[in-house]
Amino acid sequence: LETTIKVEKGKKTNLEVYPDGNVYILSKKNTKRSFDISFTPNNSIIAPINKGDTVGIIDIYENNVKIKSINAIAGENIERKTYFDNIIEVVENWNL
Repeated sequence: LETTIKVEKGKKTNLEVYPDGNVYILSKKNTKRSFDISFTPNNSIIAPINKGDTVGIIDIYENNVKIKSINAIAGENIERKTYFDNIIEVVENWNL
């Protein structure tokens, strides 16, 4: 599972999110199983963010029953925008 989420006040606006480790689910041979995966981000993701920070929860369901939860972690560092970064952004988006 790899997904991206929005980051507020960061030099980058999107953050790649990964599971915090592998998930193993055992089953009998020749048994077909179906799983649903959902990602719930934390309430707000505000920079600065360090690689490995927990940014949400990944839930794994089988037949609408949650069988496993794992932390979702940031895949990269994102610095907070400085005052100067905000001024540059305004100038670049200025329409004359």
